[in-house]
Amino acid sequence: MGEGDGAVSADLGETSVSLPDVVTKPDATTSSDVVDAAVDLDAADVVTAPDVVTEPDVVTEPDVVTEPDVVTEPDVVTEPDVVTAPDVVTAPDVVAAPDVPAIVDVPCSSPQVRCDGVCVDVRSSLAHCGACGRACTTRCDDGVCFEVTGLAAGDAHTCVTLAGGAVRCWGANASGQIGDGTTTTRLRPVVADGVNAGAISLGQLHTCVVTPAGAAQCWGSNGMGRLGDGTTSNRSRAVTVTGLSSGVAQVSSGDGFSCARLTSGGVRCWGQNNEGQLGDGSTMDRQAPVDVMELSGVAHVSAGHDFACAALTNGTARCWGRNDHGQLGDGTETDRTRPVRVGTLQNVVHIEAADDHACALLSNGSVQCWGENNVRQLGDGTGASRTSPAAVAGLSGARATALSCGKNHCCVIVEGGSVRCWGANDERQIGDDSTTDRAQATPVAGITGALRLGVRGEHTCAQTGLGVVQCWGFNANGQLGDGAMISRGNPAPVQW
Repeated sequence: MGEGDGAVSADLGETSVSLPDVVTKPDATTSSDVVDAAVDLDAADVVTAPDVVTEPDVVTEPDVVTEPDVVTEPDVVTEPDVVTAPDVVTAPDVVAAPDVPAIVDVPCSSPQVRCDGVCVDVRSSLAHCGACGRACTTRCDDGVCFEVTGLAAGDAHTCVTLAGGAVRCWGANASGQIGDGTTTTRLRPVVADGVNAGAISLGQLHTCVVTPAGAAQCWGSNGMGRLGDGTTSNRSRAVTVTGLSSGVAQVSSGDGFSCARLTSGGVRCWGQNNEGQLGDGSTMDRQAPVDVMELSGVAHVSAGHDFACAALTNGTARCWGRNDHGQLGDGTETDRTRPVRVGTLQNVVHIEAADDHACALLSNGSVQCWGENNVRQLGDGTGASRTSPAAVAGLSGARATALSCGKNHCCVIVEGGSVRCWGANDERQIGDDSTTDRAQATPVAGITGALRLGVRGEHTCAQTGLGVVQCWGFNANGQLGDGAMISRGNPAPVQW
């Protein structure tokens, strides 16, 4: 196109501004011009439409309504990440349906309880003795781990203390000395009712203990007031000794009397006193404890038939009471109502008063005895009675660690755990399966690892394990605890 084209464009540009000047109907003859103008106008209008109606730029709905970007439901909801049902529910771990009924829903029949998902009897279970998870290596007896902590013999009955303080006794019971509330002879151990003991001692017909609180309690025959409760009535259950509800360190039961060593170092005795065995300077029976005169610093006390002895902390010994066989060891045969020193004896760590003789264990492991020796109970290799101490034979090269005496025989534990005995053997109480009296310490067959001894009357017992006690000798009243009434010359285990 030439310059005219350029002019039209200029006019169209003005016409687009003032359209009334362009539409002039009176110029009909110039229709071609009008048509041309119209054509050109239409063309111009069409061409310039994108510039005027720029709807895509103004509306730009795709940019404004960017719903995918605004809503972004997949990003916001993200249900798989939030719910994560498999991780939260974990039904197999939480429900554990097979285990719940076995532990919770199924009750155990009495007296069993559930331990580790299993019904067990905690009265006898070694894995759950007394409570779930409480293990016991010996035996579980009524929910208490069976461990013997003390052993003592009387004339015709025997008792042990157990871990936890329970007491079990067996043998003669005519005076209630078993402590089970009856007077029935027991061939096997039974529980002494209501007793919690830390130490125990048996007499001829009665039993005494020291409680963990330091009280002295006794039961059995109460002739001459030997129970110390202020009466002479027999008791088949424990009663507290008058005035001794605390402060007692040890108790010893004799034939018709008893003595208690106090934590203060003194000694008090009660019961029969016909021979001055209470040591109070008189011969009057006492139904309640009295102080032994002129005695202090006592480490151990022992009540015998009708005399008593004490080992002092300074290594010397004192005795008082009957002395017709020289059993007080003071070189005479004169009865004493107050303590007298035993010869020149030194380094005494333990002392035993028996029927008519006494023995002392010295710190070097040797043993010395004095008094009557008619059945070789002094163990000195002779049959001669002595009013002063003499060494026991048969212990050369063997060091004794424990000593216990019966009516007319004594036994020791020597290092290594073996047991040796001497004296009367008429009821085979020596344990060598014979009835020959022994004038020196003689090994007991079949005993090893001995821990404690219980010797009195005409029988002997030894603890040889945490829950094992073996006895031998006279058994007419079931005092051996083996379920029979047959005397034995060899050790037999107590039948718990």
